[in-house]
Amino acid sequence: GRTPAPTLGDTPIAHRPMSLIDHEQLDDLRAMLGARLATMVSTLAEQATSGITDMRAALAAGELAALTHVAHRLKGGAGALGAAALTDAAARLETLARAGDPAPLADAIDAVETLIEPTLAALRGA
Repeated sequence: GRTPAPTLGDTPIAHRPMSLIDHEQLDDLRAMLGARLATMVSTLAEQATSGITDMRAALAAGELAALTHVAHRLKGGAGALGAAALTDAAARLETLARAGDPAPLADAIDAVETLIEPTLAALRGA
């Protein structure tokens, strides 16, 4: 027998559009953390901003291992807050950097960067 594709409700996960925020996860965090959630969002903002700078510098220097590390850290920080699209973009960047071909990395960094402000706005306003 074939293993069925993972689903969320009745929809296969692969066919669901990637939402900016996992609101259920964020609601759970808010219930657990209260005001400390804002501190976590601020930490993610700093991590993301410095991370973009660090990843661009690592790419320019050909330091793909360093780029991979920063992407991995950003993926974890975003994932902890339910920032689904940013987590996904950082994971894709991490995978590309790990593969060792620098060609697609500038575009992948741009993709991560374009998600930062809308993600932070959604986390702060949610």
